[in-house]
Amino acid sequence: MASKVIDDLTVEGTVTATGGNSTNWNTAHGWGNHSGLYDNYSSFNLKTNGTQRTTVTSGGTIDIVASTNMGVSYGAGGVVTLTSTDTNTQYTAGAGLDLGGTSFSLESDLRGDVQAIGVDSNNYMIFSDESNAIDFFTNGVWGARLQSNGELHVKGDIVAFSNIFNP
Repeated sequence: MASKVIDDLTVEGTVTATGGNSTNWNTAHGWGNHSGLYDNYSSFNLKTNGTQRTTVTSGGTIDIVASTNMGVSYGAGGVVTLTSTDTNTQYTAGAGLDLGGTSFSLESDLRGDVQAIGVDSNNYMIFSDESNAIDFFTNGVWGARLQSNGELHVKGDIVAFSNIFNP
């Protein structure tokens, strides 16, 4: 059987193939133009950082979505690039705190930085600049004041030689 190469062929009317798999060709051609109807792959591999994660079959969908402070871009060769945005959050240590890197700690010397200290809002001491004194609160009640002149004022009785300090 001889074959011949034709550079340009223009046909008016119907083209019909004979022999070989001509029945399938004629049937498919009779359905019309198939351009763009079919994927050109059967599947592809989805990898992250070079590690195989899943196989996406023809017609499947992958949706890569950016999140807060994240960007998604698509480049040549099918490379998807994820980028993060540095929000440049800066921290400063407040009164009575030290900041080293990402760790906060209490200063070893709190003079001038702290006005009150205690267990909770009912049991605490207040260091007052106005009265130059230390006020003591127990169960939310102001019970004593130590003044800068050394005077101790107590609401209630003072017990000397108490045994509460002996286990």
